[in-house]
Amino acid sequence: MAPLAAVAQDDLNRTLLVLGGMLVLGALVAGLARRTFLSLPAMFVIGGFVLGHGVLKVIHFDPSSGFVSTLATVALIVILFRDGLEVESEMLQTAWHLPFRKIVLAMPITFALVGLATHGLTDLNWR
Repeated sequence: MAPLAAVAQDDLNRTLLVLGGMLVLGALVAGLARRTFLSLPAMFVIGGFVLGHGVLKVIHFDPSSGFVSTLATVALIVILFRDGLEVESEMLQTAWHLPFRKIVLAMPITFALVGLATHGLTDLNWR
């Protein structure tokens, strides 16, 4: 029987390998993702569900671990930074109504729907 530290290291190595593979795959299909209704972050979420406890069980990690929390924080920062770079300041000064509606209406509704779907499809609790 393998020592506990070796098993934990194997799980971390497998998780990091899958994460790196998904990043490479994401870079390769980024152009394709722009032409579909699914965004690249949505494809990553679907890929994580399929590779995780949802379907294939290739990667194993505790959803309440520090690794998952840090990974989610980094992902949020990267997404918000990228979206901020794509906004043209001159256009935003004249056409601010649509971004305002997206922030005030669409984002909270999306948070609620994703939260409800996640709670319904997984064994995660609300905390």
